Amino acid sequence: AVDKMRGKSGSKVILGIAREGTEGIKRFSMKRKIIKVKPVKSQLLQDQIAFVRLTQFQKSSGKSIEKALKKLMKKAKSKKLAGIILDLRYNPGGLLDEAVEVSSLFLKDGIVVSTEYRDPKQKDIRFVKKNGWKDTTTPMVVLINGASASASEIVSGALQDHKRALIMGSMSFGKGLVQTVVPLDKKTGLKLTIAQFFTPQGSQIQTKGIRPDVNLPQIDYEAFKEGQKDDHFIREVDLRGHLSATIETDQEKKERKKREKKARIDRIEAAKEKNRKDKKKDKELFQKYDPLQDYQVVQAVNYLRSFKTLKTFVR
Repeated sequence: AVDKMRGKSGSKVILGIAREGTEGIKRFSMKRKIIKVKPVKSQLLQDQIAFVRLTQFQKSSGKSIEKALKKLMKKAKSKKLAGIILDLRYNPGGLLDEAVEVSSLFLKDGIVVSTEYRDPKQKDIRFVKKNGWKDTTTPMVVLINGASASASEIVSGALQDHKRALIMGSMSFGKGLVQTVVPLDKKTGLKLTIAQFFTPQGSQIQTKGIRPDVNLPQIDYEAFKEGQKDDHFIREVDLRGHLSATIETDQEKKERKKREKKARIDRIEAAKEKNRKDKKKDKELFQKYDPLQDYQVVQAVNYLRSFKTLKTFVR
């Protein structure tokens, strides 16, 4: 399939795509082009939470994450982040050196990963890089799933073992082998497995994967919202002419009227929004990705928002 898709830049190829929720195969005429993939995508959520998605560990991924976090920090409320979400879902891995670079952004010191060869006495240990920019205090969540592999597992395993981040999602892929290719001639080679990776605390990655601290399956966010029950309780403050514990001041009256007006506007907007969504269901597949419409990201945000409060209970 890959061989048939390859061709000169500018030439065309027709792809047949089977998509979930769509019957049959859709065909698209594509123009071939050299594409430079940007490994890091970032966004500021709720004014204070940095959402950073790393699609693969390629050259300068660590620097790209550092640059993204600095940029989001400048945009954040009070120029300070309340939390960081590092999204490694569907990340197949990449360069080992970049896995060390990314881990070093969030760790002070210690082991990132150890490599054990056929002889158990022969080990290669990669340590946290102590120089350079770091953020070792901001509450952090790492999202992983069954397609997070190799370098993604090294980073999530290191941050988990050092208790730097909460790992959320589902168990990772479980690829922890080191391989090398021995050339046989100009066109062929022999791939040899020569070692395997272990997390800082000595946990095997191969076939075991990284087990999340919070197991959180992915759920269709629209279905999740539709399945939620509305709170229809009428409270004292909702009753017209309700009694106040004290005589309502002018300021309290002003705030009440403002609150009631906002509630009316919200109800009207909710109805309009529902109508808009009903009309645009077919187009939603092509809309820009919104992290706050992603169930797992929303739960990560909820955790980070509650972290500051929960911390007060721990002495």
